[in-house]
Amino acid sequence: MKIAGKILKWFFHALCLVVVFGTIGLSLWRIFMLGTPNEMKGVQPNETLRKAYWENGEKLTVFYQEQNSLTRAEENAGYFGAIEVCFIEEADQLQVVFRHNVSTLKHLKEDYSLAEVPSRSENHFDVTVVVGTDLTPDNKEDNNGNDPACVSMVRYYPSSCTEYQNSLYNYYKLTFDGVSIDDLTLVVYMDVYYKGDVNYDKKPYGTLCLYDYGLKRIERKLSDSNLSAIATFEN
Repeated sequence: MKIAGKILKWFFHALCLVVVFGTIGLSLWRIFMLGTPNEMKGVQPNETLRKAYWENGEKLTVFYQEQNSLTRAEENAGYFGAIEVCFIEEADQLQVVFRHNVSTLKHLKEDYSLAEVPSRSENHFDVTVVVGTDLTPDNKEDNNGNDPACVSMVRYYPSSCTEYQNSLYNYYKLTFDGVSIDDLTLVVYMDVYYKGDVNYDKKPYGTLCLYDYGLKRIERKLSDSNLSAIATFEN
């Protein structure tokens, strides 16, 4: 009985260690997977950005703001994320990484009563950005209304998209050319629609704010390798 008791005690301690270290390992793995993959970091060179670099050199103004990186509404909490946001002032360009969790596709099936969970190998989301501009800068009281005579809302479509995925997320690095941020810019937000139900007059499946005129800009530094890639870019 003593031997059996020792074996049982040893087994219990071993099981506890497996559970503890397994939990720690799983937590560290999730933290690692939550980080931005190297393939999605920095900015994606294109001709517009190359021209801006040759005109301004390393003095490119690249910034972002502290905003919610995940959708948080009750109907889409955690569905979508916006990370690596880069407004590039001299290029009139926005680059952002849009991502969604594997579980988002399960929610998509439920929300749209689809026959099966959509495949991860396809991009199921229409992503655009909308820029709000103050048309009556002398009157700040009308900035929150829907009067097109007071606030102009212009939608932009991505000029390029680079895809990447790991075991948890699908990532899409999107470049939006023509997005200019100046003293009259009120807001920039990202709209997400399911490609099977795109109607810009309807409420988006998800929305994330990328810029608000009332918040501080935070400068981003581009790496030397990133600057070199921009300078030597060829179509």
